[in-house]
Amino acid sequence: MAKKSVDNGKLKWSGPCTIEQAKTIQEQTIKALTKASDKLTLDLSEVTDIDVSCMQIILAASKEAASLNKEFKILDSIPGFIKTFADTYSISIESMLIPAKETDSKKEAENA
Repeated sequence: MAKKSVDNGKLKWSGPCTIEQAKTIQEQTIKALTKASDKLTLDLSEVTDIDVSCMQIILAASKEAASLNKEFKILDSIPGFIKTFADTYSISIESMLIPAKETDSKKEAENA
């Protein structure tokens, strides 16, 4: 089962993210998006497998965020196989990517 953790506007998926986990992942992603104040950042760095169902969740979350006037971004530290998967099926995630360093530097600034 894929693990998901939420921390102050940040959602992390880990393990396999496939049809077997899709319902839980969708529910937790929408819940995290609803709770986020203005932005939700998705961390996929520990995902071991992904399929179309979970890629659809990412796209749906992006659309839902826009309807809620919130920002939905993905840390660019995603495994290469996810980028390849998205490219293979012409799923555009490039506009959602933000450098992981950007979120780290913001956190450092807030803690200073």
